[in-house]
Amino acid sequence: MKVKKTNMHRKNDKDPNRSKTVLEQQAELLAKAQAEARAMGADGYGSTYDFGDSGDVNPTLKTVPPGGGVMNTSVEEYPKVKFFKTDNAKVIQGKKGANCYIVLGGDRPSHDKSGYSGKGSNRANTIDMVVGRMASARKGKGPQDDATVHNSFSADAARIYMSQMTDIDKNFGLAEGNWEYLGPRSAIGMKADQVRIVGRESVKIVTGKCIGCEGYGWRGETNSFGGKIPPAGPIELIAGNNTSDRWIINMAPGTLLPKIEFVDRLQPLAMGKNLRDALADLWSIIGSIWQCLHTFLLTQSITNTATTITTWGFDAPSHATIGSLMTMLQSIFVANPQYHNRTNGTMWEQNYLKPTGNKYICSRNVRTT
Repeated sequence: MKVKKTNMHRKNDKDPNRSKTVLEQQAELLAKAQAEARAMGADGYGSTYDFGDSGDVNPTLKTVPPGGGVMNTSVEEYPKVKFFKTDNAKVIQGKKGANCYIVLGGDRPSHDKSGYSGKGSNRANTIDMVVGRMASARKGKGPQDDATVHNSFSADAARIYMSQMTDIDKNFGLAEGNWEYLGPRSAIGMKADQVRIVGRESVKIVTGKCIGCEGYGWRGETNSFGGKIPPAGPIELIAGNNTSDRWIINMAPGTLLPKIEFVDRLQPLAMGKNLRDALADLWSIIGSIWQCLHTFLLTQSITNTATTITTWGFDAPSHATIGSLMTMLQSIFVANPQYHNRTNGTMWEQNYLKPTGNKYICSRNVRTT
């Protein structure tokens, strides 16, 4: 459908001060590149542009340099890399030897003897999607021409690895977490310089059994080996691929001497609502302690004032009466509430700071560095 241009549009097109559109800038760059190529005597650069019937700049490249790769055309020659193919694998490679592969075979994290397929397993079927084999070799220059390469989870540019049985953490060289290693499992791993997971409406990271799965009986879904799935497997967010303890220097309590303390690098995340309730209850306990202190100061000030008054013949009985009264008030409104505060503090610690507490403020399954 053609859009009829108004006088305002034509006026804006003729305005020399208006900014150029992206298509106009691309058209100028392509025209400049072709002019330079013709000046050097190159052949086959007969590109033309179609500006459309309406006069809008709509460059359409009619002819491109052969083997140049412009506009996603075929490249004349890619770096020559030979992937060592095993007998049990089907390899799908990009056109004209492009360094991108889909390998349908077995678990093979490195050379042909590696992984569970290297040990002869027939239950380690794997799909390995790789681009840029050995891209970081030779300080980023890549492998030498005609070099034969194997899988490299560290040097290959980007990879999505999906296996029926593999040691995924070992293959990718990941730091240990707080979860006990349970042996080889089916796994999917992704690695690249940058990885993004985007959900237009939401993203969920979930561990555990599916809800409503049929055919498993009352025990529910199993893992890929038919074994039990833990109720809530861990989620570990590890920055820097390091979970070793770190040491800090603190002052020892009651002294000015430095004290070296080791702190876990991988720690549980705080549960937001539990932490909110813990702080609210703690503030209530602090408020009760403050009220006791305030009452003590008031009663003690009365006692102090009474002891400063001296009346001949009447000072001793009056002091005794006021002292007894203030002692009773302090016992009721200071000492007794303090026992309750101590009990409340102990219960607060048990509920919020102990793993067995009903509102433990730390997550039991999600940890981060």
